[in-house]
Amino acid sequence: MCLPTPLPLELDLPAGRRRTRRGEELRLKIIAQATGLFLERGYEGVSLADILKQVGGSKTNFYTFFGNKDGLFLESMNALIDALLIPLKRTAVMGTSLRSALSRLGRTLLNILLTPRHIAYQRLVISVSAHHPSVGGDWFRHGPAMTHGLIERVIRRFQREGTVRPEVDPHLAAVLFHDMITFDLLLRTLLSVGEPPSAADIEARVDQAVQFFLAAMGATPGGGKS
Repeated sequence: MCLPTPLPLELDLPAGRRRTRRGEELRLKIIAQATGLFLERGYEGVSLADILKQVGGSKTNFYTFFGNKDGLFLESMNALIDALLIPLKRTAVMGTSLRSALSRLGRTLLNILLTPRHIAYQRLVISVSAHHPSVGGDWFRHGPAMTHGLIERVIRRFQREGTVRPEVDPHLAAVLFHDMITFDLLLRTLLSVGEPPSAADIEARVDQAVQFFLAAMGATPGGGKS
């Protein structure tokens, strides 16, 4: 199992409470192991004893790092979605056309969201959010809201260049583009309806969405070239 994206070792803690490198390594190990257990067994199916049995350490370490099981669960889920979305954040869109930028973002996003690991993560979040609302809120901030913001920044850049009509709301456009690409394929996969989308399905969905989107935003001919 891959560890979540390493976090800085210089943490903003009061004097005398800064974690040692060894302590931080143990904390990350606990998060990584707990993430796998939560995805496999669900929130209720994982106990502190289960985690410590696999990782080692003491209850004192656990409560110092996370406070309680809820704290560990939140950190595990946030670390997981942050790690899953790294390829999207690293997608190169500078120096490209609007069509190319949206196509690259759309393909990368769908290829992340349709992985078994993300599907397991989203099913878990949905199952616990009614009783743990903060889980749903954190998922939205770390997942869809982050993605909306990334797409919005791209749209704003092309709007400043005159490629996108000035009256277009960049945030609303980003949300609509995100949902146009992801909603149907992701929902079908979450509900196990039909066969999993193929690479050709993903390519076709993104191409069609980009085509509609460019027409709706009034992209100039130069901005629409691939």
